[in-house]
Amino acid sequence: MATDNPKAIRLGICMAGAVSAGAYTAGVVDYLIETLERWQQKKEQIQRKLNQGEALTEMEKLVPLHNVVIEVLSGASAGGMTAAVLAYSFNDGSYYTKKNNDIIARNYNIPDALDTPTKLYDVWVNMADDEKGSTFKKLMNTDDVMPLNNMKSLLNSAPIDRIAEKAIPRNIQFNPPKYVSEYVSVLLSITNLEGIPIDIRFSNIDSNNPTCNVLKMHSGFLHYQFKGQSLFIDYPAEIITEATKGHLAVAAKATGAFPFGLSNRKIVVNRMFFEDFKNRLKLHSNMNVNLKLPEDKNYVFNAVDGGAINNEPIGTTMRILDCKKKEYHPDDENYMILIDPFPTVTNAAKRDEYCEPKEYTLLEQAKKIVKAFRNQSMFKQEDLLNGLEMEHKRYLIYPIKRKFYFLACGLIEGFSGFFKKEFREHDYQLGRKNCQAFLRFYFGESLEKYRQITNYNITEEQFIKWRYNINYGKADVPELWRMPLIPDLLRLNSEDEIETPQYNGLTSTELATANKLIKKRIEKVVNASYPAIQKAGKSINIVVGWLLKFFSRYMRKKISSTLYDKSASYLSDTFYPQTLKQEDLLLFFIQKIQAKGRLYQKTKGVWARISAGGEQIVSWTSDGRETSNITSVGDYVLQNDTKIKEEYIVKPDKFQDRYIHEKENYYVPNQKARVYAIQLTAGNIAAFKLEGLQQLIDNPSNPIYIEAPWHESQALRLDDYLVIPLAKNEVYRIGQKEFVETYKIV
Repeated sequence: MATDNPKAIRLGICMAGAVSAGAYTAGVVDYLIETLERWQQKKEQIQRKLNQGEALTEMEKLVPLHNVVIEVLSGASAGGMTAAVLAYSFNDGSYYTKKNNDIIARNYNIPDALDTPTKLYDVWVNMADDEKGSTFKKLMNTDDVMPLNNMKSLLNSAPIDRIAEKAIPRNIQFNPPKYVSEYVSVLLSITNLEGIPIDIRFSNIDSNNPTCNVLKMHSGFLHYQFKGQSLFIDYPAEIITEATKGHLAVAAKATGAFPFGLSNRKIVVNRMFFEDFKNRLKLHSNMNVNLKLPEDKNYVFNAVDGGAINNEPIGTTMRILDCKKKEYHPDDENYMILIDPFPTVTNAAKRDEYCEPKEYTLLEQAKKIVKAFRNQSMFKQEDLLNGLEMEHKRYLIYPIKRKFYFLACGLIEGFSGFFKKEFREHDYQLGRKNCQAFLRFYFGESLEKYRQITNYNITEEQFIKWRYNINYGKADVPELWRMPLIPDLLRLNSEDEIETPQYNGLTSTELATANKLIKKRIEKVVNASYPAIQKAGKSINIVVGWLLKFFSRYMRKKISSTLYDKSASYLSDTFYPQTLKQEDLLLFFIQKIQAKGRLYQKTKGVWARISAGGEQIVSWTSDGRETSNITSVGDYVLQNDTKIKEEYIVKPDKFQDRYIHEKENYYVPNQKARVYAIQLTAGNIAAFKLEGLQQLIDNPSNPIYIEAPWHESQALRLDDYLVIPLAKNEVYRIGQKEFVETYKIV
């Protein structure tokens, strides 16, 4: 177990924007820090024993003693706010959940009433909820309402101010644990609404020529440290002291200022830092800042959501990591973890097929160009190129959840988490669960690489205890073992896992309450803004102005009701109880399917194989990805003899009861492979009064999600088939194309 010339693994934690889904990021970070803290406490206990010549227990001998140090905390929007709050928590010890003032020694989902939660939990889950009302109620408060052209945001931003103020520690006494660098960099992405003018020089224009090409740079970063460290990067770090401790909170509010929704923030950059930034930009990138500040003036600008331009600042994070490595710890290895609640992930084996676009109308063009701006702002070519050398050291944590709804806070473009605390608790717990799986089964290296980067002589017993097989569940593939870089010490006593959180949408009462608050705010904004509308109408035509004045009451009501109706309709569609549980399907549809539907025989054969267990089987249909499930030992993995050749899992008893072996691994269905089915056409839904499915007619482009018998969600679309087997013990969906190709009427 001896370690000669110990090395450290250096981490950069980059957190993407997420609006209220920052609760997910907070859950990930809390579990990561809690795991590091539990490990650090045990390492210190072991080291004390070794120093005193005491014998270690068998369990203590299994604990690896290498070092991991967080060097960079970066983020945009909600991710930047999380970075700031975590950094603050190292000043008052609120960075891990405590029970009786000590770390919790067991697996748990979320803190209970007797626990002392982290500052991150308080900020992201509790938010502004208190005895006076919910966070949503406070965001809808009308005390800030004035004419629309004078308002800074559509929502009342005062609750955000109070949350930020609550996060600031009473005293700046930066005392990070050993797994956090005392020189940790806190980097927040911001969007500068004024922009910094950059002078681009060309070789055919000499220095005496006043002509130059000036571009505006709107994307930027605010860099903070609690202890100064000289770094060869563009963004100098402001040192957080007792006098400047509020600066980080203002920066956090700025990076989280979602455009239009929340108020923009005024940032004051000390003149010394701005001049230093200009000099660094010239030195590092040969770019001149074409802006001269008046004497004794600071640089002041208005900032909004950093995620509007740079939502995943991975490139700058990696550059700071690289700079620290070169200047201070060249023998250590850097790793970067990106936490992204809304990643753009796809099936890596599937390639987009080219389709020649049509010509766009003006409205279509406007929608496309907004999307193009957004996509291009997220595609940072420089970041990608700079990070190529770290490709095998970049890791992504993102929401993974079986059953329904990955993120409760992910609806309404990330704003749904403001509606109630339970949504935020859901995502916080999911973040903890995903981080637990990440640390145990994904964040590791081969034994040879592990020894190289840690210089730690791990024992065979330690490796056997902690290792995981990256080929687990893959058929006919040799085992390939990895050693976790951050051991989760909970596994010493138990392999228990955090439970999958249960999503429960808004009740009808909660939705009605939310609509009432929204309506009140809309009416007040319209009433406050109406004089400006009258004035604008009068400037166009005196008659128009007179009509607007004469019909003032009617027009105010009409404008308010139109805006409210659109809002209420959108919320109704969003929070509609789209997840129909299996018990509801059995209760409402099984008799109607048997009575109104038809009996069908499966006619197409299948290829089948027996699984060794642990395989992830993703079912793809003509509509795209349908479900994903994990096999148990002995399950059959079936592949339909159809054009799509979709794969799915069947339990051994069902398979053996319904299929006959024909040749090799090919099987044909017997007469027990029959189902009752009804096609969900608009006519059938109306005629048979299929409760809960009317939305398929009203909004045919939006599916309804049902719980399949295997506890995955299925997207139910118009013209699909709703099916029950002969046993009448379950209800599930089969897509129209797959059903027509596979089944025939008896």
